[in-house]
Amino acid sequence: MREVIFSARNVPVLQNRVYETLVQARAALVGDLEICCEQGFCCSNKFDSNLVQYDSRYNNTVPSPVFDLYYDQLADYLVQRYDLSSGPVVDIGCGAGTFLKRMAERYEFDGIGIDPAYQGGDRVNGLRFISAEFDSRYVKDKPSLVLCRHVVEHIPNARSFLKSIFQEFPGEGQFPFFCEVPDLDWIIEQKSWWDFCYEHINYFTQASLGRMLEEVGCRDLKISTGFGGQYLWAEGLVKGDSPPSGGGAEPPAKLVDMNHYVDEVIERTARAAVGRRLVIWGMATKGVLYSLHARQRGLDVFGGVDINTDKQGKYAPVSGLYIYAPEDLPKELSYTVVCMNPNYLEEIHTSLTAMGLDFLLVDP
Repeated sequence: MREVIFSARNVPVLQNRVYETLVQARAALVGDLEICCEQGFCCSNKFDSNLVQYDSRYNNTVPSPVFDLYYDQLADYLVQRYDLSSGPVVDIGCGAGTFLKRMAERYEFDGIGIDPAYQGGDRVNGLRFISAEFDSRYVKDKPSLVLCRHVVEHIPNARSFLKSIFQEFPGEGQFPFFCEVPDLDWIIEQKSWWDFCYEHINYFTQASLGRMLEEVGCRDLKISTGFGGQYLWAEGLVKGDSPPSGGGAEPPAKLVDMNHYVDEVIERTARAAVGRRLVIWGMATKGVLYSLHARQRGLDVFGGVDINTDKQGKYAPVSGLYIYAPEDLPKELSYTVVCMNPNYLEEIHTSLTAMGLDFLLVDP
């Protein structure tokens, strides 16, 4: 039985693209959301891959000390767990290459990052970057590790995608694979409806992610969580043998209609913002979607804030919300600041205090 757990109309197709002018932002391409769950697998029923085109204007970099620490911890884990001297580390969907570059600052390894949205030099600190879709001709040697972080949730047919790239890698035998995706159970448990976005066609639980990876040839699977429970880590060995056919995955822990919580959260934010200017801190997926829903429901949002300098002074898609640098918030005003990710609460509180602002920091 198919169940719809969230729906929304006219959301930005690319929430991590910002715009130079308000007119451009409000004219950003939109689509509809309908997140459906059936036999344990959840996907966006209204997704149209023809609308989603990643290029150099797409920017999801998070220049945060908290996230830097997370990257360091992830790098430490991978280096300790895998022998990275046996071949290249291949990062499929590397984005701006931030993770590989940071990892290379602390460890020596041969790395290849591949992503159509990558912009920058093709050789950085001994790493090779390729601005293109994955193709086997870019990898000449058997990899020591294949990374696929925050990619398969964007792919319309993730099973076929993974199976095809696994078959294209050179060399005999098996190689380790590490996958990271948002955890749907965490989203549901936290009532975090602002994590549902157009770019994500697939939403995974531990069970559904494990089932998919088994189906495409991963063995010895280990699935855990990272980043305060927000991400799923799945790792295993790709052996290339034909896996047994399996049934559906277990459903998410609790299937609920997340639309019930939209008005509840917005009303709570409105009460917290009485007598203050409302600011949304973190204008990536969470902040862009949250501020859009807030404005659609008549909430007066003063502006967004982001520490990504490429987003500062620009406008968020569809809502047209102006994005401030933290230090550019007018000092004479009082603010209610919505922290879009609880992992950053302490970091944001420290920044606001250091700037001497009158603020109330809230976690929606």
